Amino acid sequence: MWKNITPQLDEMGILPKIARNTLTQYCELWARWKKVSIWLQEHGEVYSIRAEPTPNQIERDEKGDVKSVQQWPQVSIVRGLREQIKVLEKELGLTLPAIAGMTIGGKGKEKEQKGKGRFFSAG
Repeated sequence: MWKNITPQLDEMGILPKIARNTLTQYCELWARWKKVSIWLQEHGEVYSIRAEPTPNQIERDEKGDVKSVQQWPQVSIVRGLREQIKVLEKELGLTLPAIAGMTIGGKGKEKEQKGKGRFFSAG
């Protein structure tokens, strides 16, 4: 994450203005979030809690019946990490409203376009 975001922030002209500690925290949280998200993609968000197999099920090499379904702890972890990431994104000015509203390090457009043209310009 660090390798991806630092050049972007530098190009935007805001890298020297932000706290390195905050950016480090953001990258670490993002890496943890990504790792847990991948785990959830592989295992799903819930797992089955099964009853003890009956003697007939044991003979047929079957598992017990599903008693209930439980959410993996990783679901709560990823949700908490996402909230922490949102807070740091706001601090770093990485939200879409923040990016859309800033003139970035003198590298912004010379003249603000109005109307539909601002969405279709080549620059």
